Amino acid sequence: NNNNNNNNNNNNNNNINATNNGTNQNQMMMGNYNNNSAAAAYLMQMNNNLQAASQKLGNMNQENYTQMGKQDLEKQRILQQNLSKQYMHLHLQNKQQQLSQQLQQQQQQQQQVIFEGWKWVSMIILMGCIHTINLVRVLLKSCMTILGPADPMIPHIKTTQEQLSTHKIPLWTQNYALDRLKKIGRPYQATLNDVMLTVIAGAIDRVRKHHSEAKQLSQYDIRCINPTNIRTTTIKKGELNNCVSFLFPLLPLGIEHPIRRMHKVKQRMDESKHMDEMGWMGFFVNITDMIPARFMKTACNWLTSKTTVSISNVRGPPSLLTILGAPVKNTVAFLPAMHGIGYSFCIFSYNDTVRIGITMDASILKKPSLLIEAIDEEIQHLESYL
Repeated sequence: NNNNNNNNNNNNNNNINATNNGTNQNQMMMGNYNNNSAAAAYLMQMNNNLQAASQKLGNMNQENYTQMGKQDLEKQRILQQNLSKQYMHLHLQNKQQQLSQQLQQQQQQQQQVIFEGWKWVSMIILMGCIHTINLVRVLLKSCMTILGPADPMIPHIKTTQEQLSTHKIPLWTQNYALDRLKKIGRPYQATLNDVMLTVIAGAIDRVRKHHSEAKQLSQYDIRCINPTNIRTTTIKKGELNNCVSFLFPLLPLGIEHPIRRMHKVKQRMDESKHMDEMGWMGFFVNITDMIPARFMKTACNWLTSKTTVSISNVRGPPSLLTILGAPVKNTVAFLPAMHGIGYSFCIFSYNDTVRIGITMDASILKKPSLLIEAIDEEIQHLESYL
């Protein structure tokens, strides 16, 4: 029983303790509840304060943002104005540069046009001066030919018109290879016409030497009438009209060295070409067509009486021709005899060969073959210097 009482006491004590503990807990819970209510109130007050502060801060931020936006807009407007000013300035500069470049180009074009105009004017004036000088030279040379003294009377070469007969003797040389004759003048840049004039002058000297007892032949020049073709267009079928001019070269006689003689002939022919003697003489020939025939005949007789020989260089067909299938192997051409001239030479090329046809007055040379031999010997003499 004591043990039971002790146990009961212990249980009662435990119950009392438990009751006391519960009361304490309730008190603590109530204290805690009271404390939580105060905290909640405090938190609500703090929340309200925070909301008020945030609202105030929001209002301030909005005002700041508005003010900052205005400042940004002002800065952007100022920046835009500055950019537009810079753009306008650059645009004006580019426009000025373009205008200045256009002005420079226009000035350069104007200067170029003026320069071209002055160049053409100067060229026209220069060409006019050159043609005027050449015309004066041709007129002086023609006056010296017409009004000057006649060629000297050379035995067996030139005689008076009264001593000339009406009987003409035709002669012709052998065929010479065209390349052979061109080869002679090639080292000296002489044309075929220069070579043939040199050969004829040398042949006349050989005829003089054959009939002369003097060891040294006298040197002088003889006049030569050289009809020349000045046609620039092709001949149409059925047309036979000529387009001819005349040159009056001087053939040097008495020069035994053939190369020196050829240099002399080439120099004179080059001078005639440079002053366009052929073109001006063709112009004068066209003018003389308007002269009445009776005056023209007198003028021609006057001109031919002062010259010694007439020489024409005619370019023939370069290839072999056929007549009804038969080949034309050889050709020879003759220059019509002129009044008062004892020798007429026609240099005619055909099928890469050259042959000289000669019309000679019967009263000048008793042995006509002597002239043919002299031409052959002179060509061989020129070839010996190659």
